[in-house]
Amino acid sequence: MFDRRYAFQVLRAARVREPAIVKIGALLCIFEGESQIGRGLTYKQALADAGFLPVPEGAVIPFVAEGNAVFKGETEIATTATRNRALRIANALNAYVPGPRGY
Repeated sequence: MFDRRYAFQVLRAARVREPAIVKIGALLCIFEGESQIGRGLTYKQALADAGFLPVPEGAVIPFVAEGNAVFKGETEIATTATRNRALRIANALNAYVPGPRGY
């Protein structure tokens, strides 16, 4: 359950800017930009050390681009011709805020 993909979903839901997970020796270190915010031997320990576990109940699941596909959680919602298009679509969907009419 606590794999690299899930860890990035938690970081994106927490609105971490420029998240990175780097393995240094036996430790997994979580970075926000250039600042280290957590570390641990497993993804779960590193996320807990950074203060992102447990995940709040109302956490927003962000749209994520992986290769040419756009995902929301584990569900693939779109496939594009290029990676750049997938990134643009994911960013636009994450920035979208519905108006008073609901769309």
